[in-house]
Parts: sequence; structure tokens; C-alpha cells
Amino acid sequence: MTLLGKEQLTLRLVMVQYKGKWYRYLTSQLEPQRLPPLYIGALDWQRWRIEAAYQTIKRLLGLAYFWVGAENGLTWQGWATWLLDAVWVDLTDDVADTLGVPLADISLVYRSLYFCPLASYRGQGDDPIAYLAAEAQLFGLIKRKRQPAALVLLNLTILDDP
Repeated sequence: MTLLGKEQLTLRLVMVQYKGKWYRYLTSQLEPQRLPPLYIGALDWQRWRIEAAYQTIKRLLGLAYFWVGAENGLTWQGWATWLLDAVWVDLTDDVADTLGVPLADISLVYRSLYFCPLASYRGQGDDPIAYLAAEAQLFGLIKRKRQPAALVLLNLTILDDP
């Protein structure tokens, strides 16, 4: 495939049907055994989870309407967002470990952290992990189980025209 007069590039088209809707992905990884179609869909899902986390953190920090065009400002904003997300994921992972469930079964704890200082003030415990685990149902931290959707995978390779 020629793109704007640049060198030719061979791409693989992967189509995944999820809940009756087809999703299409292009990849330069042509070997399905190195990057199976199911992994491509999972990677895309993770990418959007990261985008959603970034949006949430910007909103919670009051940066949703903060615009910066300088490379330094963007770098600082990116690092601050990444660090805060890493702390939230780590706290959430600790709560999941305390409850003995996989991390994927727990919602991020950022909305529940507000209640930890109040619990400490009331003498209900000084350990935020233990408190959040004990009150996980109240805070809605445990995700409800959903029926897995059927996946139909179609794996194609786009070859260059001869």
C-alpha cells in the first residue's frame, strides 16, 4: 500500500465482532501468532481505558479546561496525570488484594478516598486500604458480573498490488 508517495507498507486488517458490532483494526504486525486478533481488540480497549483515566484525572484536578501548547507544559501535565493514575491503580490493587479478587473486578478508588479522612476522624480506622476493603460494597467498588459477549474474529492481510 502506497501512502502519499512514501515507501510501501503491508498491513494486516483484523476485524472483531463484539456484541453484534464489527470493529476494524490495521496493524503492521503481519504474524497472527505474534499478535492474535483477540489481543488487538484487548490492546485497543486498554488504550481507551487509559484515555478515560486521563480525562477523569484532568477533571478531578480542575485541568479539564486548562489549555497549554508549550511542550514543557504538556510534559508536566502528562507526568502529573500518569503519576496520579499510578497511585490510584496501586491503591485499587491493594484493595483488590485485601478482598482476594482480581484487580479487573474492582473500580478505581478515587471517588471513595474522600471518605478515608472522615473515617479516621470518627475513629473507624487509620488504614485507608482496610477501610475501603471493608466498605467496598457501600462504595460500589466491586463491579457486578456481566455475561461475556460472543466474539467473532476475522483475520485478513492486505497485500500490495503487483
